[in-house]
Amino acid sequence: MLPLIHNRALFLKPEELGVKPSKQLDMQTRLTSLALAFLTLASNARSGTIEKTIRFNAPTIRQTGDGALLHVSGCQTIGNAGEPALPLYPACFIIPAGEELFSVDIRGLDGGRIDNALKIIPAPRPFPPGTAGAARATPDERIYGSFLPFPREDGVLSSVQRSSDYSLAFVNIYPCKVIPASGEIIWFRSVIVTLETRLSGEKMRSGTPWGIRKSFTGMIDNIQNPEVAANQASPVTTADKVSSATPHIPYVIITSAELAPSFEPVAGLKREFGLRTKTVTVDSISSACQGTDIQEKIRNFIMDAWSLWGTEFVLLGGDDEIIPHRGLYVKAGTEIEPDIPSDLYYAALDGNWNTDGDSYFGETGEE
Repeated sequence: MLPLIHNRALFLKPEELGVKPSKQLDMQTRLTSLALAFLTLASNARSGTIEKTIRFNAPTIRQTGDGALLHVSGCQTIGNAGEPALPLYPACFIIPAGEELFSVDIRGLDGGRIDNALKIIPAPRPFPPGTAGAARATPDERIYGSFLPFPREDGVLSSVQRSSDYSLAFVNIYPCKVIPASGEIIWFRSVIVTLETRLSGEKMRSGTPWGIRKSFTGMIDNIQNPEVAANQASPVTTADKVSSATPHIPYVIITSAELAPSFEPVAGLKREFGLRTKTVTVDSISSACQGTDIQEKIRNFIMDAWSLWGTEFVLLGGDDEIIPHRGLYVKAGTEIEPDIPSDLYYAALDGNWNTDGDSYFGETGEE
């Protein structure tokens, strides 16, 4: 609304403002400056900046029969098959509720060089669990024969995922680079990560007023700005927000009608700890909820429980024949497995895990 008001002022006639025509140019100049100032303020109000400096120790080098391995404290030494295996630091940033990520800038600062003509070991090929082990990869000569720094970037945005009303931006930071053809190492003592955000335009989901704490700050490593969740997730008492028509049920057990009595001791124990608990049968979910199969119906029920009851914990009570898994698609190197048993489908409630509508769930970009 503010830009509309300011644009209206720019087109007022001089006499409407009580100004003589001879002063029209001066007044228009002042109004233009005022409007631009307000527009700048409005723009700033619609966006935010998250900036963190992450510091690293100098890398250590371990020589092996196949070449050199670099290690930096707090980092993983990994890479794509055939590319130099280098330290990587996976950082996570919480995007405030109601905002979305607009841009990411990653810049390495100060550090040094190591001129030891090192041959960095190429990362091995991935392998499925239960097989013989990681196979050696042939070095990618397009990279190993180059005098350009590898990787080219100081870091990349890996993915943006969601938890409740928050987005989580996962950033891969490269504290070390290599000049493959010469074996020279470039390393950074600090890396500055700057994230620009803007209002997402999405309404916060109806579960938010229950005051659910964002417990992911204790489950995800390397969160750089946990204060965002701490500042915005202040507890809300049930008496303040809950009416008798919409009870707060933080703990839900989903099981079969036959096993429901067996889970009553669990429900009783949770109630003793102050968690109102409800047991719901798979049959009742199947008849009451929409979905193309029982997995989707159960997931839709959990979404409704989160929104309507403020449910934070769900116990899936039973094996696969009672609570069917949703098979997920995984490709590791040349190996493809289209049916990895997983319960993550019932926990990650954004999207539908199958945006292209084929028979494979959890393909890259559908998590």
